[in-house]
Amino acid sequence: MFREDWLVIVNPNAGRRKASDDWKTISALLVENNIPFRSIFTAHAEHAIRLTEAYIKKGFKNILAIGGDGTFNEVANGILSQRRYPSKDINMALIPVGTGNDWARMYGIPFSYQEAVALIKNANTKLQDASVVHYYDGPRKKKRYIINNAGIGLDALVAK
Repeated sequence: MFREDWLVIVNPNAGRRKASDDWKTISALLVENNIPFRSIFTAHAEHAIRLTEAYIKKGFKNILAIGGDGTFNEVANGILSQRRYPSKDINMALIPVGTGNDWARMYGIPFSYQEAVALIKNANTKLQDASVVHYYDGPRKKKRYIINNAGIGLDALVAK
């Protein structure tokens, strides 16, 4: 069963807890704009990945992240890891509330909550490329999808 409503994954710690503080405002804007949704809050690192996978299995094909680049990357990893639907058939959106918000800046996502919700309501979509990296965490082989950029320490060194 395909669900038309949005799964809203909120990282309450994003933007130094700004996402938690502003959730009432954001959810009111979603209601005001007649965007049906079910919200869920993350509890720990990588939780958004598991939530995204689980709710796609339940039929959700519209996923909205409330957070920053990390939250958005986790949602993307959940979409790209699941096998129920082709990833191109899933809508992924962001209301930027993080500290860097590089992905939002790159795609011109407004920082005004009202304007960001308007983009979602108007179904202003673009196809997103992704890369995958395979790596080892100790003896365990893992993989992670990348949707914006990847830094392996050199970027932090340059910034320092």
